Amino acid sequence: MSTAARRAALGALLLCSMFAADALAEPIIDPIVRVREGGDSIPITGLPFTYDFGAFPGDPDGSGIDCFTGTDSATELPLVACSFQNLTGRTIALIDLFFAIPPDPGPLAFFIEDPDGLFGLASISPAGALFAGGRGISSAVCDGDSCFGGEFVIELVGFPSGTGITVTIAAPEPGVLGLLAVAAVFAGLRRRRGAAQH
Repeated sequence: MSTAARRAALGALLLCSMFAADALAEPIIDPIVRVREGGDSIPITGLPFTYDFGAFPGDPDGSGIDCFTGTDSATELPLVACSFQNLTGRTIALIDLFFAIPPDPGPLAFFIEDPDGLFGLASISPAGALFAGGRGISSAVCDGDSCFGGEFVIELVGFPSGTGITVTIAAPEPGVLGLLAVAAVFAGLRRRRGAAQH
């Protein structure tokens, strides 16, 4: 191998090492909100229902019973998951989350997941996430002291440390759901236009 070829190979190796070091120094954080069936810990007996998840990634109630903190198996990012059970006698058709993200968290790409197809609309932005419409979450059926069904889990994955997250769970009228769907479509169009202009 000639001296020039060795220098070129060494330069390429050095450049690759610098990119790898940069990638390791700045981990990619992709916050995810996921709603799925399952759980039954926190009873919801009236709507609207508000719950404060506190500062991510802490255990919201500190007991380790109603909520779980750990690592998301799919992404290996920090996870906070809380289980709920709908005992209201009404179908939950709206889950609205608000994020208070600390300043300068770095670049974030937000994702929203509804693996069980509970909602017709799922939208997320740096300000929050919204699940609405669709079949929603039916109320549990109770017989004496036992209630069956209405169980769901909200999973928060990979948010910047210290992010405050609250949720409002409701059963709005169908007209309100229609307005929310229209607003989500316009917000999506505005984001696409803004990205196209840059």
